[in-house]
Amino acid sequence: MFNVTHHLIFYIHVEFHLASRCSVCGVSSESSDHLFIRCPLAVALWEAVFSAFQRRISSDTWSLFFSQAMLVSFSDQVRVLWKTTIHVVVWSVWLARNQWIFKSKTMDFRSALSFVWRAVSDANWLEIGCMRNCVDDLLILYRFDLRGCPARASVIRSVIWSSPAPGWIKVNTDNAALSSPGAGGCEGIFRNCRAFVKGCFTVPLDHVFAFEAKLLAASIAINFS
Repeated sequence: MFNVTHHLIFYIHVEFHLASRCSVCGVSSESSDHLFIRCPLAVALWEAVFSAFQRRISSDTWSLFFSQAMLVSFSDQVRVLWKTTIHVVVWSVWLARNQWIFKSKTMDFRSALSFVWRAVSDANWLEIGCMRNCVDDLLILYRFDLRGCPARASVIRSVIWSSPAPGWIKVNTDNAALSSPGAGGCEGIFRNCRAFVKGCFTVPLDHVFAFEAKLLAASIAINFS
């Protein structure tokens, strides 16, 4: 009777300890919100992920945090890496918890982060989707030392400049806007029938849509003419 009672008391003690304290940090009460968002190991891993992808998610509950993470917009290639990272961070924290409970082993931040980064590298080998041909995607892939899969142009057209008739001036304009709306600019160049440059202009723009930059380029060209 003593042995049975002794083991029962020990069992109750262990079960109460695991349910009340976080097995990773051993400080706060264990819950999904704490374990996957506020536990020091989770916080450090999320900060590394946010820094690598240049995105940040803030939420008080794990369910809302995860839902927001799944809605973050990326190119097809980077989206696979992002979702892989989210799931593997969760798995790393859960693995750290179970290693301490069942094996009395700890997983430090460096080991967990290395595990996450290897999973991201493996996911890139699947070659699912293409990156956007932009600096943001290049920087994300560079941080993981991964090869990008650039999108191919669907139609390639050869554009050849043709000179205007004698006595006429031809103007060619170009424009761009980052993110649309965003910082942009427009420019133009004037040439005669011998392709001699007769003038040019460039105008930086603060916050415009692409079509606004295009209209402004045409307006400036008309005013100069």
